[in-house]
Amino acid sequence: ADYTMNLSKLPVENWNVLHQTPAQLTHFSGHAEVTENGLSVSGASRAEVYTGFHDWKDYIVTASLIPKTGDTHKILFRVQGSMRSYEVALQKENKLVLSKREDGHCLTLTECDFVWCCQESVEIQIRVHQDTIHVFLKDKEMISFVDPSPYQKGCIGFGNSGAAKTLFQNYKVESIA
Repeated sequence: ADYTMNLSKLPVENWNVLHQTPAQLTHFSGHAEVTENGLSVSGASRAEVYTGFHDWKDYIVTASLIPKTGDTHKILFRVQGSMRSYEVALQKENKLVLSKREDGHCLTLTECDFVWCCQESVEIQIRVHQDTIHVFLKDKEMISFVDPSPYQKGCIGFGNSGAAKTLFQNYKVESIA
């Protein structure tokens, strides 16, 4: 699972003149569109797309995103469908939040202050190894968390919530041995 993807280069599947979807993604809700600058994800409530493999275990995912509108923009990991996953989100009031979705309910695990602005690119790196999650911004560790009952595997994803729009520019996945 070692590769890099420029999301503006994703192929588009044309089902008919009205139905076009980005290839290589599973779509949960909201709208996803490939643009010349990346993958645009938006929705009235929760919008998410997933990629990768369901049995990825320990890995590093690094992704660049630009919050366009709204106040919750997120990278998902160890995704096991729409009901079970982890997410790191830029949230309102300049917060960086680590959450876990259990049976569809999103539970905040920890958070910290991080000043972010719409229209400015942010690179988020998440390192997940066994039960430990590390989150880095600008090469600085912002969050370190040990989950007593961790999800052990899952793919990655991109999303937002609360009538938001996010441009995801690229991502990189690296296996941890």
